Amino acid sequence: MMVTVQRWRFVVIAGILPLVTGRSFVPKPYGGRFGIPYNDRSISSRAVSVSTRTTLRSLRGGDGDGDTEKTPIDDDAERYSRQFYTLGVRAQTCIRSSTIYLDGPPSSGMVYECAKNLALSGVGSLVFLEEEEDSVEGTREKDALGEAYRNAARAELGLEEGETTDMELLVEYTRRLNPGVSVSVGSRTLLEQQHRPESDEFIPPTKCLLVMERPESTQIQLSSLCRSSNIAMVTVQTAGVYGRLFCDFGEKFHVLDDGETPLVTLLHTVGVVTEKEEEVLEITCVEGERHDVSRGDVIRFELASNTVQDDPWERDLVAELTATVQNVKSPTKFTVSLKQSLSTTGKETLAELCNVINQHASSITRVKVPVPVPFLSLPDALTLAQQRANNVKGADSHPNHPLYTFSDLEKSFDESRRHSLMSCFHAHNAHLPHHQTQTPLEIISACQLYGNKPINPTIAQKFVACAREKFVPLQAFLGALASQECLKAVSGLYHPVHQFLLYDCDEILDLLNDSPTDGASCNLHETVARLLSQKRLFVVGSGAIGCEILKNLSAMLLCAGTVGDEPKKKGGIVVTDMDTIEKSNLSRQLLFRDSDVGNFKSFAAKKAIHRFNENIHVEAHTCKVGEGVVNSPFQDKFWADDVDIVMNALDNMPARLYMDQQCVSHQKGLIDAGTLGSKGNVQVVVPFLSESYGSSVDPPEPSIPVCTLKSFPYEISHTIQWGRDLFDGLFNRRPSQANEHNPSISSIGASQFITHLRTKVGDDMALETAMELSEDLGGSASGASETIDSTGGIRWAIQVYQTLFLQSTARLLREHPADSLDDEGEPFWSGTRMLPKVLLYRGDCDPQDEVQMDWNRRVVEFVRAAARLRMEVYTAKLSVDDIPTMYQVRAVLNDEMTDYNVDGIDGVDDECENTFQSIAQRLEEPSKDGSSKDNPLLHVLDFEKDDASNGHVNFVAAASNIRALTYG
Repeated sequence: MMVTVQRWRFVVIAGILPLVTGRSFVPKPYGGRFGIPYNDRSISSRAVSVSTRTTLRSLRGGDGDGDTEKTPIDDDAERYSRQFYTLGVRAQTCIRSSTIYLDGPPSSGMVYECAKNLALSGVGSLVFLEEEEDSVEGTREKDALGEAYRNAARAELGLEEGETTDMELLVEYTRRLNPGVSVSVGSRTLLEQQHRPESDEFIPPTKCLLVMERPESTQIQLSSLCRSSNIAMVTVQTAGVYGRLFCDFGEKFHVLDDGETPLVTLLHTVGVVTEKEEEVLEITCVEGERHDVSRGDVIRFELASNTVQDDPWERDLVAELTATVQNVKSPTKFTVSLKQSLSTTGKETLAELCNVINQHASSITRVKVPVPVPFLSLPDALTLAQQRANNVKGADSHPNHPLYTFSDLEKSFDESRRHSLMSCFHAHNAHLPHHQTQTPLEIISACQLYGNKPINPTIAQKFVACAREKFVPLQAFLGALASQECLKAVSGLYHPVHQFLLYDCDEILDLLNDSPTDGASCNLHETVARLLSQKRLFVVGSGAIGCEILKNLSAMLLCAGTVGDEPKKKGGIVVTDMDTIEKSNLSRQLLFRDSDVGNFKSFAAKKAIHRFNENIHVEAHTCKVGEGVVNSPFQDKFWADDVDIVMNALDNMPARLYMDQQCVSHQKGLIDAGTLGSKGNVQVVVPFLSESYGSSVDPPEPSIPVCTLKSFPYEISHTIQWGRDLFDGLFNRRPSQANEHNPSISSIGASQFITHLRTKVGDDMALETAMELSEDLGGSASGASETIDSTGGIRWAIQVYQTLFLQSTARLLREHPADSLDDEGEPFWSGTRMLPKVLLYRGDCDPQDEVQMDWNRRVVEFVRAAARLRMEVYTAKLSVDDIPTMYQVRAVLNDEMTDYNVDGIDGVDDECENTFQSIAQRLEEPSKDGSSKDNPLLHVLDFEKDDASNGHVNFVAAASNIRALTYG
């Protein structure tokens, strides 16, 4: 399995090197390119469900009658909202209840990095294990990242050097990162007291030990303790530009969730075929639908909503069937064998059961099942590595057990390189500091791990030459990876590293052959380090990626204009970000604290990185980058004189493409980074050596046909997109339209305006526009004059619910009844066309009717969300007390829906109300008292996914849920 997680932490910094040296070491683009995690055209379905809960909890009273105090759960939902989107509720709950033990030198940058990652991720408890060796551990190697972190900790805590111990400083700083995480100190004897009895259930361990920068002998000792106590263990160790990570989650560990959302694929037919003299089911998908299953996957059938329900037993039978994929024939066809015995289905033949499936099933989806991933202990894994390296015939004790996770398509498959690096790490710490008079090859040979098998002398020489200093980018990368492995261990989410991961970037050691010096230059060499310190970097964005970039740059003493005793030169960082800090940012952006919420990210980041390195030169801006920006400080003079390299930490494609154009025009190097959930990528653009960012584009995502969105949705992505478009239509396009036309209506009158409009766009479009304007600017019950209060907003939202979910559905069913046929004589409601239902809100329903009660709740959620946003169009952002409560919404719904009869409403055109004359009269009504001319501009709402309290995602979720239930 290739490692695709957070590699940007290293590559973003390493990508600078070819830009300043002119050498051809260009890190390869890693993974696909991502735009913003949830772009303007889509929202993750997982995000929708979580955001609904998050927004409801953050609104007043939750149910409408509670108090306004936030509980720890509310704070979690707000702080970790992005993690809920990515990881899901189950995994995040496991993480919040976990305990992570950290064993490493308290002055180590790796320890700080891992502690930071885990604290921000919100683990339940962090316990630092303190041992006697910590008094001398970490002094053997130069650690610029550790020094930078200690500087930041002392500055934030108001301490001078020497006022406290390294462990006390580490603990207090970690507590500052996340007040919701318990942080304590203990000894290794705690591991002996944490025995967890073995269980046959697939439950992830709740405790994990993370061992950092300890010698192999100590790692082996701790491995035995963890095995005896059933505690998962992760070890990570770096030596210059080389790193090694190891995982042991126990012999019975299972991956519960691979993190991917299974597709729901529509069925065309299910037939019976013979494979290897055995009857199996052959599944064919609807034309244009592609499945996502592989051999060995388990699938289940989903029921159609429009089948005859006179035999509920057969429907239940189909719903309970599961099958294992035997053979994938094409992207639209595969065969399966039932997991249940045919005799338990009550059918005599497979063909008979196949007919039942065809009658009741509409789609298939992959079922996530626990996947066993057994681990060896560290001593056993080292022994197995030795056996395989020596290639002793018959000596492999676990012939099918994978030992290495490949991280590099070129290096990871080189067995000689793996053998050499394993030997080097075996010698590291245990021997190198005490044999400085020996040659590197003699040292490594003396500690040969794999018998007499020779090692690569070039790798050994490089390893020893750089091992006396830690390399900041590699620490950041492996620290992130090790932290994520701990989260995998306690959550069972994602496939873990199995079991060793070796990574290096020793290409940079060949850049120049100068003698080593201080700071980053021990690995980069003095000339390169000096060159980097004098460069001007333009960091665009100071969010999750931007914070990591700035922290790493400050720790490497880059952009400070000085290396050692070098005089100050022009080096520095220019950072810009127009966003302000929100609570949800705190779970992934280490430079910000709770007290920074509401402040500009760029200003807070500048202040924070000065705590890491007071000598770094930073210039902060809050200006947007892009076309048409007025009074931008980033003009031609800036690009000519004030920037050498651009580092993108953006979350949208237009800004990325704009920055790429500027870099191409001014011949500047560009490093672009992006993340999507737990995946990430980096692209390095070197002038005249590589293609630009805009030279290639990702394949476009499949577009959803308009008719599918409007009338025939069959996937949750369709309903989400429909809800997203509905938000734009109601709260962005319509307020913009009203603001644009209001001056003309006021100046020439509504009648004359409508006449001009009919001439310009035709009667149909003019009628639709005029009706919207009369609703948004006129004096009707749903118009502007009443929508400012909560009752008017709720009534308007109820009208939207009636129009979109009741009248339009009833009209569609009148045009195409359930038993209608298409032009080819086939049932109209078949294939991808799902038969919709008219689901009415009924306030007087039986409380025991769970289906109707759930529908009522969904309607209340939608009306409440829509009413709130409608009110904000007229009154800007509402206070918590002004947001309609659930109780208010139910009261108005009960009143409005009591005698509502959808069958008695045409829902198309009402001759009285929809004439141009009556619309003109409604538009003129406010002008009788002059209010139309004085109307302030309506507030145009731009969809904002990051603010869980603004109700935007909540509205899309509510609309999507109702739409899905209508067609479900």
